[in-house]
Amino acid sequence: MRVFAALMYTRGTRLSLEHVQALNRIELAFHKDPKVMAAWRAYLDNLSQTVTPENQTYVWGERDRLFVEMLFQVSSLLGYPFTATDIKNSTYRPTAHGDLEMAQLKVMGLLAKMADGQDGLPVRTIVTQEQAAQQEALLKLLAGMANGTAAWPIRDVDKSATDGFK
Repeated sequence: MRVFAALMYTRGTRLSLEHVQALNRIELAFHKDPKVMAAWRAYLDNLSQTVTPENQTYVWGERDRLFVEMLFQVSSLLGYPFTATDIKNSTYRPTAHGDLEMAQLKVMGLLAKMADGQDGLPVRTIVTQEQAAQQEALLKLLAGMANGTAAWPIRDVDKSATDGFK
């Protein structure tokens, strides 16, 4: 019963640790029921499929269908009056949760690529107008020094300021 309850209340967050743990308990909790086990094996097989841009619509659609079928078989075994449609549609998950999950996956994917040396961190330098003017003046000075029309400005240091460094 606890496995079914966990699967039902985490069905909107299938990447959560609690959901995955509940999935991994199915064989222990329902090993004697051939319908549940057949539905679990079909769903598990789908979870093992590689998702590509070309097949993602089909694989994810089939994954949802198989998940609902598995929960329906468990609910029937336990005597709940749920239909497959009830299981599929009677859950609440704010869109923001999905957006957050996708953003986290995107960041983790970028970090993995960076760790593997496949990608880098994009960096944008923000320069104030004052800094840009200083950079422009320095570039003009360096260009003038390079072509012999300017020299590095040298200032005399007050001798009394260096008396302590004898």
